[in-house]
Amino acid sequence: MNIEMLMNSPEDFYDTPGDVLRDDQLSEKEKQQILKSWKNQSEHLSESESEGLPSRNKTTRLEDINKALMKLAEHFTITDHEAFYWKPQG
Repeated sequence: MNIEMLMNSPEDFYDTPGDVLRDDQLSEKEKQQILKSWKNQSEHLSESESEGLPSRNKTTRLEDINKALMKLAEHFTITDHEAFYWKPQG
């Protein structure tokens, strides 16, 4: 699968952000890129609403994306250059 396709339309390929984390065909950096893209898209949708609060689904989705990014960060440290270094557990 093309990473650009996954980044442009993550909801077309994954039901939940957790599914991105479980995709063994992706590198950790690719997972981060997809989740960040999904987050940006979700934030943009929320910001573009002209009235009222975001719907519950959008809020939940953004929370799920943030949780997935945090879970990914628990295992890897991301530098300013977007490089990943294994952070030992324990």
